Amino acid sequence: MTEETVKTQTHIRLFLINLFILAGLHPAFAQSFCDAAGDLAADNASLPWKLRAETKAGTWAAAMKPVIQEMQRLFPQPPKGLEVTYGIFDAMDAHSAPPNARQYYEGFFMIKDIVCYKHQGKNVIGPEGETGNWIYFRVNDFKGFAVNGNSGDLVLAGTELRLNMSGDIRIEENKNGMRSIYFFNENDEQQFSGWYFSERKALPYRRVTREEFARSYREYWLKKIDGEINRLEGVLATSQRTFTRVSAERGIMTDAEKQRFFQSLREGDQKTQQAIDQYKARRSDAIRFTDVVAKSPDNGSEAFVANFNEILNQPSEIRFGSGKGKGKFVYVANPAFYDPRLPKWKPQVITVELRRQDTSPAKTAFTNKFEDEFDFNVIRKMVGMSPLPKPPTITGMGDTPVRETGRPVTENSSSAENGAGFFEDFADSAIGQAPAKWTLSNNTGIVKKNPGQSGNWLAMSKEGLFFPDYAVLALPNSFTVEFDVTWTKNISYYSPSFYFHLGAAPYDNTLKRYDRALVNLNAYTSSRMERVALWIDPHWNNEHGRYGLQVFDARGGYKLDKADKTKIYFKDNNLVKVKLVRQGSLLSIYFNGTKMSEDAVLSENIRWNFFGFGVDNAPNADPSDEFYVSNIRLSK
Repeated sequence: MTEETVKTQTHIRLFLINLFILAGLHPAFAQSFCDAAGDLAADNASLPWKLRAETKAGTWAAAMKPVIQEMQRLFPQPPKGLEVTYGIFDAMDAHSAPPNARQYYEGFFMIKDIVCYKHQGKNVIGPEGETGNWIYFRVNDFKGFAVNGNSGDLVLAGTELRLNMSGDIRIEENKNGMRSIYFFNENDEQQFSGWYFSERKALPYRRVTREEFARSYREYWLKKIDGEINRLEGVLATSQRTFTRVSAERGIMTDAEKQRFFQSLREGDQKTQQAIDQYKARRSDAIRFTDVVAKSPDNGSEAFVANFNEILNQPSEIRFGSGKGKGKFVYVANPAFYDPRLPKWKPQVITVELRRQDTSPAKTAFTNKFEDEFDFNVIRKMVGMSPLPKPPTITGMGDTPVRETGRPVTENSSSAENGAGFFEDFADSAIGQAPAKWTLSNNTGIVKKNPGQSGNWLAMSKEGLFFPDYAVLALPNSFTVEFDVTWTKNISYYSPSFYFHLGAAPYDNTLKRYDRALVNLNAYTSSRMERVALWIDPHWNNEHGRYGLQVFDARGGYKLDKADKTKIYFKDNNLVKVKLVRQGSLLSIYFNGTKMSEDAVLSENIRWNFFGFGVDNAPNADPSDEFYVSNIRLSK
């Protein structure tokens, strides 16, 4: 079997695996589509606002009325092809809550595509079953701050306030006055949660101290352990009563049968007593451990739990850390945040979250209009904040990922005015160091001199993503990307492939960086980003190089995968001048001035704003093999 055959079979296997995954994930494989006329009718169907019953009366409905009025101002009629449902969710179970409990609830907009599907051989037009597009307005709600943050039944000692585990929660305000909620993990990867509105300087949550957490942990386990001890002691008492009753019985069991039965009782009692002793030992350990923590000199410092049983969703063995590295902080709702003189239902803090997991044209247009035109002065007024002179919108305040503002903000650009000017030849970068204003995978990319070439080059050898911190909110519909790529001469057949990516990676204009949770720095790709990838394999067989184009959806599923051979480059013939030209949806690819392909792969419904370079995983590669890139130019 030739090396080329082995490599071909490997690519086929990988494609079939991805195709199988795509078939399980992509709704197109699970839905029965109508004919063209039915699909067109669904796209043009128009439905009125769908208002749930709880939105029409009551204190919560009155409090949320400004939100629905503003949404109806934007959308007097929901766009064609959409069903928009407005509702208010009772997040606290008000019927069972104490009379004076702070009331928290959320107004939500559920945005569904109207679709055509087959039912008993006929076209049926109606809303889709599930949707990934929602807009939430959460009122007085702490739990919305804690992303996947829960601790089972663990509550703050002496209260009913539930403890939450989470990374570092921060509220950051940009220069335009828009506040955003973030969660940071131990790798400094941010997760954007939503927008935050309150006039108060305090926060509706706080971190608990080590002493508070230790006492809460102790209270939780002593209650749980004492309950088990009491239950098991009850088992022993029942066994003793059974022994007394059976001993007094006559004519039911023979003496031999009674002795066997009593032996069974004794064996069971021994096991029960062993369990009681074990629980008592655990009780003593919990008291001893929590006493040490509660009475330690640093008991007033913030609790940072480094070992917590998240699978069982309850506290088990715990280890306190320093606040850095693996672990989570412990948060609790802050009742002192709320003004007790105000009605319990009165909004005092509102967080807004926009989920846009689906990217149909109608949904995209809806969320874009919301970002562009929803006046957040409405929300500011609801919580007592003063209005801003200019109506604040998400895009207008510069706080949106993947949006086009007309004049994008750029961090690393030679022409901030046109929104597409960028040039990098690493001339100002120090040899042997990482280039400034670039994000590199595991800090492995450094600037080097390239044998046989002039100038400075970014060298890449290990799997990962390498990209400039180029803060463009959306690339224009027409642009050109050019760069030079070379590699080590006589590169190994087992070398990795070089990748260039265009993607839709949310750029955070408050933190001035791409979303670390969605852009996987440690891999040559990112499974949660809409992405078009051009790859170059410089040693496919004994005389050809190979290249390919791949298109992925936001879940990593293939939408296109094509490849071909070329003699333009191969091993020692190792300089390729790459040019990619976008015209609307069309992407044309050139190698050394020769047009290689033209495909309609750049959906105009997606705000493309990311470009970067990568090297894929190749376990058997020669460690001395490297790829080099330079003379990177982005222009209209």
